[in-house]
Amino acid sequence: MNKLNQVKIEILEDFLSCKFQNLDQLLLQFSGIYMTDKSFASFCAGLANCMNLVNLEMNLGANQISDEGLLNICIALGNLEGLQTLSIHLYSNKIGENGLQYLSSTLKHLQNLQNLNVSLSENKIADKATVEFGYSLSSCIKLQILKVSLGRNQIQNQAALSFCQYISMLSSLKYLSLNFQFNNVYNLTQLNRVLKKSLRLAILNTQI
Repeated sequence: MNKLNQVKIEILEDFLSCKFQNLDQLLLQFSGIYMTDKSFASFCAGLANCMNLVNLEMNLGANQISDEGLLNICIALGNLEGLQTLSIHLYSNKIGENGLQYLSSTLKHLQNLQNLNVSLSENKIADKATVEFGYSLSSCIKLQILKVSLGRNQIQNQAALSFCQYISMLSSLKYLSLNFQFNNVYNLTQLNRVLKKSLRLAILNTQI
């Protein structure tokens, strides 16, 4: 990719005041700035204008973003159909079942994704949304690299197992990293058995 098109932004006002229609790579570092749903709405409006993005990394961890805020970003992401690499860090926010369902619905329509990294640790996510998340990811058939962190939520072992069963349908996957630490997930052997049965992974890293 053309390095001239790479931009890193760490100040929210800078992002909102600029136009990035021609960018193909964008790194946004807005962790720990107490961003609320209201300020997040403005952020998402700016993101929706970045129509040519191929590689997007957003660090939005340790803020005050709820399900409503995540819905806004999902609407923006839905316009970025050319994305091949997406890294979205939303750890330590206020995201629950509805928020993850919004994200799931969006990701399954981003059919060009090859590399996906989603960090949702330390939120309020439970079983239903976790299983639906896995189901939606199984539609991303071009994925080769997948990293998902769901530590410190409210996920039970059966939901984690169902999630892994859906992930095992991704036949192009080469690298997989899953983090279910500090949930009620206890059978690592069972999870790995499901994943290894169908996938030919070069690297598998599962943590519970």
